[in-house]
Amino acid sequence: MIHNRNLFLQSSYVSFLAKFLILIFSFLFLNVTAFAQKENYTTTNKSAIRSYEQATKYYDARNNEAALKELQNAISKDEKFVEAYILLSNVYVDINQYSKAIEQMQKVVQIAPDFFPNNWYTLGQIELNSGKYADAKIHFNKFLSYPNISPSLKLKSQRAVINCDFAVDAMQHPIPFKPENLGAGVNSKADEYYPSFTVDGKTLIFTRNEKDPNQDNMPQEDFYISKFENSKWGTAINAGNPLNTSLNEGAPSISSDGKILFFAACNRDDGFGHCDIYFSRNVNGRWITPKNIGGPINTSAWETQPSFSSDGKTLYFVRGVYINERDKQDDIYSSSIGDDGAFQKPVKLNNNINTDEAEESVFIHPDDQTLYFSTRGLPGMGGLDIYMSRRDANGEWGKAINLGYPINTYNDENSLLVSPDGSKAYFASDRDSGFGGLDLYQFDLDASLRPEKITYVKGIVTDANNSAPLPANYEIIDIETGRTLHKGNSEKGTGEFMKALTAGKDYLLNVSQPGYLFYSDHFSCKTAVDFNHPYLINIKMNVAKAGEKVVLKNIFFDTDSFNLKKESFIELDKLVAFLKQNPKTKIQISGHTDNTGDKKRNQLLSENRAHSVLNYLLSKGIDRNNLLDKGFGDTQPIATNDTEEGRTQNRRTEFLILSTE
Repeated sequence: MIHNRNLFLQSSYVSFLAKFLILIFSFLFLNVTAFAQKENYTTTNKSAIRSYEQATKYYDARNNEAALKELQNAISKDEKFVEAYILLSNVYVDINQYSKAIEQMQKVVQIAPDFFPNNWYTLGQIELNSGKYADAKIHFNKFLSYPNISPSLKLKSQRAVINCDFAVDAMQHPIPFKPENLGAGVNSKADEYYPSFTVDGKTLIFTRNEKDPNQDNMPQEDFYISKFENSKWGTAINAGNPLNTSLNEGAPSISSDGKILFFAACNRDDGFGHCDIYFSRNVNGRWITPKNIGGPINTSAWETQPSFSSDGKTLYFVRGVYINERDKQDDIYSSSIGDDGAFQKPVKLNNNINTDEAEESVFIHPDDQTLYFSTRGLPGMGGLDIYMSRRDANGEWGKAINLGYPINTYNDENSLLVSPDGSKAYFASDRDSGFGGLDLYQFDLDASLRPEKITYVKGIVTDANNSAPLPANYEIIDIETGRTLHKGNSEKGTGEFMKALTAGKDYLLNVSQPGYLFYSDHFSCKTAVDFNHPYLINIKMNVAKAGEKVVLKNIFFDTDSFNLKKESFIELDKLVAFLKQNPKTKIQISGHTDNTGDKKRNQLLSENRAHSVLNYLLSKGIDRNNLLDKGFGDTQPIATNDTEEGRTQNRRTEFLILSTE
């Protein structure tokens, strides 16, 4: 059973909805019936009526213990007092004694099956929320057999029957589920929940809810951070100021490189509404003061539970809009960063995700193709269930898939996180085996529920001459589609960057820094991916000065041809940009081959390839006076020609800076 007990992000409306529906319907119907029959109860025993009416006063005052005594007294005076059994069932629901609540409502329908048809609905709802699916289905169908029933309850009953059928089938086909506690390094006697990982899976940030001795032991939600070292999670430390304050912070989502943290906070002076999304950046190893992310993401509604995509472009979150004074509709939205660097107007996800019920606990996996979330608006086990959806070829979210039993049960399940490598899932639970309260657990995720395989690239950008780290611009591009997947800056002070990548693809990397020659490389993730051994790149940047050479590693020709492949245009456009930024720079484009075949043919091929590059640059408006081209055949190898790897390096195009003035 997966739980969430976030005191400020999860309103009582969301987490208590199923029980609330039972109470509101039953008690509403009780009041209607009592009003209509105030002088004509189903009993004529005056002592029973006095106890019953006293019990209603106690119940309204939330004095359940006193109400129970009066109702039991009323029933002892008349064992067929229907109204007393209805209220008694309500009281048992209120104190979480569902088997007794069912027992009392069963007596109601046995004594007077047609007294009030809605009692069949109420009985079915309590049974559904107790996992008694076969009985619940019978009683929902009984309710549906009556004419002139409430349209809204009719729809809810029809959905409930579907849930009963789904649940029975799911329990006959359980999903493997063996939760393991994350251990004493992470968990404590307090509540721990809402975990978030960096893409390498080695840094965990989560919410801990402790009693604050400085504030009369009031609950205090703060962020804690744990590192995975020596095959286990290390002792979590308080993230401290400025992330943690005297107010509550929760629902963290850390960017794939660990440099940006999004989270939710409520009732703050700079807030747009009740709950808003905030962010903080990690600069040189320190988190800076969080800021409200502002509009158009935050509004006068509730915005909470952020999840940031690994490409650093899209934020997913839950927005709750009040339909009336009591009811709030929670849906999942996304907002992408535009060309101006700002978040654009949020868009509500499609109807495969959002329903007319509440959605929450959205999590976008680092593969950027798989979404996990919770809702009770789709066929499931009866409460909040966890689902997954995959993005289709058109970029739309596909039909949601229920994660199955026993991941989902008749209780509310939410707040699932899936590890970057897709093998494990994480959740919070108050199991007896824990350290106290909610603990964080992990379990092996069934293969059918896993996201796309990913790996990640980790780079370090330095000056080639003095090894000083550089805060350079970088781009990672899908060679096949030409789509820029990641764009950003390596960290000032370390020169590092880290990004998640989908396995099974080839990628191009471009790095640039003012005053330096641009760097380009390509790498393949099409072979077997070991997530624990990412693609590591040491990027050494050379100062742009006469005599420096750059190998254009992403220039491709057809075999034994000088026709440029379209995959080459991405890198050639980077060279165009460099030359336009440095209009006085003159370069020589050089073509080279390996030593395979006829030397004269190799010489001609190298000349033609260099000239093809020159022509491309001319077509983009580069001054002809700044360009020379020359072929060297196989006369200038940079590696051995005795291996295929060496010959591949020798077949290259490069440029030489002739002058910068």
